[in-house]
Amino acid sequence: MLCNLVALVLTLAQPADLWPPRPDFQSKIDYDAWAQERVRGHDDPAENAADLYRQIFPRIDNLEAPCPDGLLFGGLRGSFTPPRPWDPAEHPEWEASYQRTRATLETFRAAVARPFYQFPRQENSDELPWLRGLLPSRLMPHIQPFRGCILGLSDAAWRAPAGQVEVAAFLDTCQTRLRAARQLEREPMIISMVAALDARYTVYEDLRYALHHNILTAAQRRQALELLEREDAPLPPFSHYLATECAAPLDLLQAMTQRGDDGQPEIIHKRYRELAERAMPISPFAERPELPTPAEIAGRDPRQTVRRLLEHYLKLAELIDKGYPRATREVVEMFEELAGRDDAFLRRFMPSVAQAHVLRTCCLAERNGARVVLALHLYHDEHGTWPTDLGQLPAERFRDFLTDPCSGRPLVYRLAESGPLLYTVGLNGRDDAGQPNLAWKAYWTEPPPGDGVFWPIPAQPLPEDQPTTQPATQPSSD
Repeated sequence: MLCNLVALVLTLAQPADLWPPRPDFQSKIDYDAWAQERVRGHDDPAENAADLYRQIFPRIDNLEAPCPDGLLFGGLRGSFTPPRPWDPAEHPEWEASYQRTRATLETFRAAVARPFYQFPRQENSDELPWLRGLLPSRLMPHIQPFRGCILGLSDAAWRAPAGQVEVAAFLDTCQTRLRAARQLEREPMIISMVAALDARYTVYEDLRYALHHNILTAAQRRQALELLEREDAPLPPFSHYLATECAAPLDLLQAMTQRGDDGQPEIIHKRYRELAERAMPISPFAERPELPTPAEIAGRDPRQTVRRLLEHYLKLAELIDKGYPRATREVVEMFEELAGRDDAFLRRFMPSVAQAHVLRTCCLAERNGARVVLALHLYHDEHGTWPTDLGQLPAERFRDFLTDPCSGRPLVYRLAESGPLLYTVGLNGRDDAGQPNLAWKAYWTEPPPGDGVFWPIPAQPLPEDQPTTQPATQPSSD
């Protein structure tokens, strides 16, 4: 009776089109088809971009296919240098990469203009036979070349024949990358979300550096803002991805359950142990758990595990929606670890999402920072001075971008004699007076001291053969 009441409450709490259906262990649910239906939505199948991606991503259909020359990117982003204009005459190796990949990027540009992509299923041939066809066994060979094209577009954005960046082409690459992010976000998987965050981040960084290198006129700065208002859609809520992360263990549980002699669902011991041998703990700090004992499996009611799974993911979505600082990486990791302590199935077969939550928070900060930096320059274009506080920016255009997602408070802004200072306090949540730390987004260690400074661009070391470009102290005019 209690389980039925909890199930009713959960059903009422979750939108029917978001959270996965609950297995009844009588008729099989195809969770992979459910996830793919979410990708397709109500769009016309003819709008699927898969046919264009097949032209440039051969491994979509054949995992053994060699990487084509058109995906061999090796320019500015590959050298890990700060974004800056590069002259083809001075960097023949970067120019060779640009020419080699141009046709690929043109096809990529056409592909992202469509609303979605959906590829035929690919699976790991070494997977356990009973896992084939399940949602967790789906491979995603398109993610790596997607990322390559994103970085290739950033390289192309900064190409500067005779020292001049072609601004129309620069803005076009920004549009393409934002559209690519939207496509990736339609695929509700954490790995797709991370790739989309990468795409967004390159745009936000390139736009800030375009202001730093003073390559945009006042009119072009207005064009950049209009482009963001048109193409830079809000990030989907984290629950968009958690719903599919929830469906994956439900799919596993369904596949390792059978009807017992008494007609009730029971765990297939052999499958549970086979999967446990491959599973990793949900906490990055936990030791790999021992193989399950007979006592762990015996008497386990799969229906109770379903209830705990749904309860966990719904509470996790509610926690993450609170954002920093109430839901830091450490808080989310502890929540996941506690769930694993209470239930062995959760401990063994659920991935951790804490790091993805951190990456998304940092991207939100970068998004707000880029928009406000652009707003500051547009204000200077109009008034000839910098604003004394962010409240002077047009509220209807910028109020949604003034918050620091790392603190829940406004982004820190000060106007000094040298110009404006804008920054996020970073993952440590502490205002370090604008002392820049280029590693403020580090999530694999204790949050570092220092702040994430959006403006002025902090100095970064460059290789000896690359000249240092001084930041512009005043925006250029038309």
